[in-house]
Amino acid sequence: VVTWEDVNHQDQHTSDLYIDLYVDTAKQQAIFALRGFFFFKSGGPKAHLSLLIYPEKIQSIKFAHNRPPVSPINDVPGDSFVSLRFAMTQPPSLMVPKDRLLEPKRQYQAVADTIASIGSVKQFTIYLSDVSPDVQQELTLIPSVFLSTYPFGRLQADDKWAAPNDLYDYTFSQVIDLSQTAFDSKSGSKKLEESEGLAVDEDAVAPPYSPGDSQRTVQSIGPSSRKRQASEPLIPYTTEKHSDAGSSILGYETLRNGSRPPDTKTVGLASPVHLSTPSDHKRQRTTELHSPMTNADIVSALRRVFAYNASLSNRIAQLESRLETCSSRLESLATELVAAADRTPCRYDTEEAEHVFGQIDHRIEDGIHDVRHELEETFKVEAEERVAEEVKLQHEELREKLEVDWTEDVRRTIVQEIASEVEEKTTKEVLKGIAEALSAYHASQANQDGSLRLGSSYTPSKASAATLPGETALREAVEDIQSKYKDLLTGEEMIGVLDFLEESPLTVVKYNACGENTRRAYVMKWKAEVSGGVLSRRTWYR
Repeated sequence: VVTWEDVNHQDQHTSDLYIDLYVDTAKQQAIFALRGFFFFKSGGPKAHLSLLIYPEKIQSIKFAHNRPPVSPINDVPGDSFVSLRFAMTQPPSLMVPKDRLLEPKRQYQAVADTIASIGSVKQFTIYLSDVSPDVQQELTLIPSVFLSTYPFGRLQADDKWAAPNDLYDYTFSQVIDLSQTAFDSKSGSKKLEESEGLAVDEDAVAPPYSPGDSQRTVQSIGPSSRKRQASEPLIPYTTEKHSDAGSSILGYETLRNGSRPPDTKTVGLASPVHLSTPSDHKRQRTTELHSPMTNADIVSALRRVFAYNASLSNRIAQLESRLETCSSRLESLATELVAAADRTPCRYDTEEAEHVFGQIDHRIEDGIHDVRHELEETFKVEAEERVAEEVKLQHEELREKLEVDWTEDVRRTIVQEIASEVEEKTTKEVLKGIAEALSAYHASQANQDGSLRLGSSYTPSKASAATLPGETALREAVEDIQSKYKDLLTGEEMIGVLDFLEESPLTVVKYNACGENTRRAYVMKWKAEVSGGVLSRRTWYR
């Protein structure tokens, strides 16, 4: 998309143009071209109008990421656009077909008007979309080479690319400067030919070509077939996505093996020095006007006239043959029209056509219904499979979790029941043992005193039978502790230690079997445990 402000200070835009960018920073050379195609009213292949932007005329270039204000491409995201704003000291040069009246078809007149309008301004903006990241990175570097602080100097027109016969591969066209030449998009070639036919003074003739001259005759532009080496630091880029390889973009066929026009040398136009400019033609005609006429000049002029007449005769013959061909085609068309008049008329908008369209609609509806039914069945089957799989997975997870929880609960319950039963049985046995021990103790005391209570049925045989196992060992341990450690233990500590010995017969046996030092260590340990609240009843079986 190209946007600009015309001479009437109105904003304009177009998306019918292509841009070619050629930059070689190593050689300090560059060239830019804006072009659009059209078809002549008189027929023929596709032709092009081009605006050549020489680097000598560029004041600055600004790169930005923004969307055009009026874009015909609405579905392209805004961040994919990049813009190049050209500010120039002079308007760009226009390239038009040479020796042919510029009369495009009515539908292509807007292209010529657009080219003429852009060619008359010095500032315009080019918006590009769908640019690859590599090309976009190179485009960001273009403004830096046109800065006034660029350390390597200003870029110049490429000697090869500035000559369109090298840049493009087509026949002759003409480059004009719209700032110095009056150009009308509807009759530009006619005015150009008339302006060239006027004789001017020798002093008014422009000097030979230098970069920035207003006019020159070169070959027309087209896609180049020349291959560049990958090592060259070039930025060739074009926005044209399709090209016609077999036709000239300006309406002429390429001169491959034929003769070249007389005003062009046989060598390639490698630089602007080799170009034949309109100024050279004017200077040559002016010199001929001031030089005396000779017989050789007359003969040469007559030969040119005769050659021109011969070419006109050939053209007339070609036109006559074309007219005959057109007449034969018209006759064949008339015959076909007469034959077609006897055929059955078109049945469009009839009842039969409506019936056919109705059948088509019914078939489409049936197909849509079948597809919908198949999709519903497929979706139902997939949904059922997914639900069954999910339910199965959740069941497995729940079962594993319940097994773990149930196992832990059962184990805890069993442990609690076993502990309760053991505690109950142990308590009963201990209480029973204590009762028997007390009975035996009372019996022994009564026996030692030598007297029995009246009415008592206690006998020595019963006393011996009531003695518990380990009673003697317990008595020895209690007596030993009371006699040896009564000064080290308080009353409460003594009771706690004796209770502990009462509840642990095996500990009593170990105590009696140890020496004095070990017994003292046991008593101190039991004292510490009794003082700290560690020892309690039924500690030994837990």
